[in-house]
Amino acid sequence: MVFVYIVLAIISLSGRTLSQTAIESIDGFSVDLLKDTVENGYGNIIMSPLSVSTLLGMVEVGARGNSKEELRQALHYPSQNPKFGVDAYKGILQGLTYRKGNSRSILEFATQLYMSYQEYLYSNYQNVISNNYLAEIRKINFQDVNLSVNTINEMVKAATKGKITSIIDSGAITPDTRLILANEIYFHGIWERQFDKNRTTIESFVTDPTVSGRAIQTVNPNQVIQVSMMQQAGSFISGLDSELRAKWVHLPFDNKEFSMVLVLPTDDNGINELAKRLTKEHLNRIIRTRSTHSVVLRVPRFKISNQLSLVNSLKRLGVQDIFGPAADLRDMSKNKVFVNNILHKAEMEVNEEGSTAAAASAVLVNTLSLSTSEDLIFYANQPFLVFLIQNNPGIPLFVGRVTNPQ
Repeated sequence: MVFVYIVLAIISLSGRTLSQTAIESIDGFSVDLLKDTVENGYGNIIMSPLSVSTLLGMVEVGARGNSKEELRQALHYPSQNPKFGVDAYKGILQGLTYRKGNSRSILEFATQLYMSYQEYLYSNYQNVISNNYLAEIRKINFQDVNLSVNTINEMVKAATKGKITSIIDSGAITPDTRLILANEIYFHGIWERQFDKNRTTIESFVTDPTVSGRAIQTVNPNQVIQVSMMQQAGSFISGLDSELRAKWVHLPFDNKEFSMVLVLPTDDNGINELAKRLTKEHLNRIIRTRSTHSVVLRVPRFKISNQLSLVNSLKRLGVQDIFGPAADLRDMSKNKVFVNNILHKAEMEVNEEGSTAAAASAVLVNTLSLSTSEDLIFYANQPFLVFLIQNNPGIPLFVGRVTNPQ
């Protein structure tokens, strides 16, 4: 299960198609944000870079000068297309609400712009946000702090089916607050092939993200926990990459529209070093590979969550100006405004039945192929990366690192 809610508080092409380039930009931003959080945080990580990039894209529409350029570079927008974000996101976001036939998998994606009665947003900006980013624009009285907090948190609770009950408190809103951009993404899926609960066993799991392979035999006993290990064998989309030194497996949901991708290192250096090596080209291959092999799979049940501010991460990725007086958002408002905070809260739960969640150059790579007579052993008894993806066109909806399944 995954639930994500993101808030931004704002204070007083060549032969490739547009959609392909948009997906590449999302891949690039996803990898950058994941690598930064892995490098600067210890423990479980779950987030939706798609949600973050959507809201930053909405800010980019209203930005000029260096503020705009910093956002475009961080979001991996192509320099030759100044309207790239506006043109690309509409098509992507229109495909992010999913309910079909007898499928029990559900994806819902919604965005709101809460605007103070005291704020004036240019009508052109409002039209772009509404038409291209599919945002609902609402007037709100930020002078009534409790009402504002309750209004936004009730939207969070409803959008995430009660999994996340709040994202902001009264301290997040001040008399100077003029805008809050908010986004919710909710996913619930049932595995195409569910795990047999009778085969789930209690096994050891090493929580140290700096070791893997043979090295896990040398870890401190304090870094070993007991987990419920699910298991099954069968034919899955999967692969090995000798350059990345990783292996992965796709677990499809019942509609085949979505999959969860699990990634393990194949060396002894741990998931953190794998994350450092990861590029958008690697992610592109991992997500969009369609080769199937016989896999012996063992993966723990897990439930992970986190709540964090992404301001420091984004500053390390080069987005600086919008967070202070240097912000140039004059295509958004006639008033001098800047981004005060970016709040992100997410949860993912995976068990035998499925998952619920609220909240990719020309480099020659040696990708190992598996013979049809050879099983891929995927034993996740150590930290691993997780991606929840929409298979067509291949968008990473959530990314994360599991270091403690409990």
